[in-house]
Parts: sequence; C-alpha cells; structure tokens
Amino acid sequence: MSTEIIKLENITAGYGKNVVLRNVNLLFEQGSLIVLGPNGAGKTTFINVLLGFLKPLSGKCFVLGRKCEENLINGFNDLVSATEKPNIIRGSILDFLEYISMYRNCDWDEFYDNIERFNLKPAFAKRKFKDLSAGERMKLYLSAILSIESKLYILDEPNSNLDVESRRVLGNILLDKLKENKNLILTTHIYEYINEIATHVMILNRGEIVLYGRVEDIMRKYMEDTCMITVKPSSINKFISEITNLGIKYKRLENNLFLIHDCSKIKGIKDLDDLVISINFASIEVLYKTILGMSHESK
Repeated sequence: MSTEIIKLENITAGYGKNVVLRNVNLLFEQGSLIVLGPNGAGKTTFINVLLGFLKPLSGKCFVLGRKCEENLINGFNDLVSATEKPNIIRGSILDFLEYISMYRNCDWDEFYDNIERFNLKPAFAKRKFKDLSAGERMKLYLSAILSIESKLYILDEPNSNLDVESRRVLGNILLDKLKENKNLILTTHIYEYINEIATHVMILNRGEIVLYGRVEDIMRKYMEDTCMITVKPSSINKFISEITNLGIKYKRLENNLFLIHDCSKIKGIKDLDDLVISINFASIEVLYKTILGMSHESK
C-alpha cells in the first residue's frame, strides 16, 4: 500500500454544473501542507474531496493509500478533520469526545492539557456547546480533535474566531504534532504561526493550483529579493516617487501596502524610516501575495 499522504490525479470537482476544482494534480508525502487562496478558490471543496464528502466529476483521489470516497465507509480510523464551524455538536464537547472515544483512541490527558493551554477551565468541557461563545467553542473543539490519535489531521480554517493569543497556542500545539511525525493539512486566511509549521504550501486560485511545493524550495525561488512594505498613509506619494526614481519594481497591493521585487535597492530611499511603518521579508504571506498578484496578471 502507498505511503503517500495525498495523491490527486487530474481531479475536477464541483456542485451540480458549478465546477470548482479543475484538473488538480498533487503529491504530498509527509509533513504539513498549508492551503491558501482567496474566497471561492476551492479550498473547502478540496477538503471535501479528500474526506469523501464530495465525489470528483473526474480524476483519481487517494488519501493514505486508499481512495478518498472510501473515507466515509472505513477511512476515519487514521485521519480526523475539523470544520470551520463546529455547530454540529450537540450537548457538551465532553459528550462529543466520549462518543468519538467509542471508535477512536483519544488521549484524555492531552485533551485537558490543550484546554489548559487555551486558558480554559475543565468545567467548560461540561457546558452545553451552544451556550458557549464562538471562541470558546473553537478552542474546545480543536482541543478535542487534536487529542484524537491520528496519522493525519485535516483542519479547515481552524483560526476562525480565535484571538491572537489563542492562535499562538494553536500554532504551538500543531508544532508538537509535527514533532510526533503526524501530518497536517490546513486551510487558512491568517498567516500567524504558519511560517513555523509549514513544510509545504499550496496556493489555489479559481480552482487551479498556481503554486505547490516545499516551502524552502519555493522561498529560494520566489523570495530571494522580495519584501512587503507598509507605508505611512501620509507618505505614500513621496514613497512612490522615491522608488520610481530609483527604478525599483513594485506592485501596490492595498492603499498603503507595497510589494517590492528588488528589496536590495530600498536602502537608497531617502529618509526610509520616516516613510514606512514596517518591512517584511521572506514569509508565506509575502509569497502568497506575490504569487496571487502574478496569477491575476496572467489571466
């Protein structure tokens, strides 16, 4: 049996006549795969195909060496998934985990340790899920999912409703999973901690993979002299004038956010510290905005 985590061959998938994924090919063997893309890019559809919730219109899909559609029948003994909105839970999160433990190995010590790391009291686990805040629900839900023994954890937008500190905690928990040689697939719009946990990154746009590979290889290829600069709103015109005079290639992403393609030249900008708020060099966020900008330009 194959040891590959994910293998997709010419996958096309959608809902009715609405095709979302188009001719997607992917081979992911081990580590953590971060899936990025704008709204409607196909991230959740990609997850639903992996889990067997959505049958592809064409192509072949394999997870942990078996066909993806087999997951609904007998595949959930070695993978576990978390949705963006865990509203399906009835009763308490403790009821949910006790039910899951009838079929899967759950580490109860890890569950309560996760709760503590999220700064929640054990009593929260006994409360009715519907009576908790959105943030409390997500922290308890993730604490439960990540305490289930599994080869593969698939998390769809796990940062939803988490504050900055909770996202930091989640990042540390996921890093611990990787140290245990577990595998992760994670979709997100939030970039905190993903630079620390990502071994692979995939960028989807309009249902197609526009970039996929090992993070270290991609960074070496695309981020060698690229940075993202946040300019003071009152200094935008002067900043544009300065970089234009220096012949610096740039793309304006938002009102005061600029993608610079030859950052080695920015030291020639007069009074740089007075013009900018921050300069961010190679990161997955910069990579994403670089590649997505290139993708839009090519359409």
